[in-house]
Amino acid sequence: MISENMKLVNKAGRLYIIYNILYTRFMNILAIETSCDETAIALIEAKNNKFRVIKDLVSSQIKIHAPFGGVVPNLAAREHLKNLPLMLKKLINKHKVTSRNIDLIAVTQGPGLIPHC
Repeated sequence: MISENMKLVNKAGRLYIIYNILYTRFMNILAIETSCDETAIALIEAKNNKFRVIKDLVSSQIKIHAPFGGVVPNLAAREHLKNLPLMLKKLINKHKVTSRNIDLIAVTQGPGLIPHC
């Protein structure tokens, strides 16, 4: 459910929910999604309460899970560990992302693949 303090951004058919922080200056957001069988990252620009997706990358695991007839959580988690560093490196190198020019990092929180003990 989208509340009044959130904003929905659509980029190439993918929807991103961004917390609507009132900023009058430029802000970069690094978004990371790993909740199921796709690893996704996005670099989002925020300025004057307007949002623009600069770049998004998605690594699909459809072919890996197809022989099993569905998502295998342990396999998906291992693929995230393999894919995420490569995708981050690609984004960092292409867009010159550093810890100094990222103002906010948004990550997936639950439900996740594997139950926490």
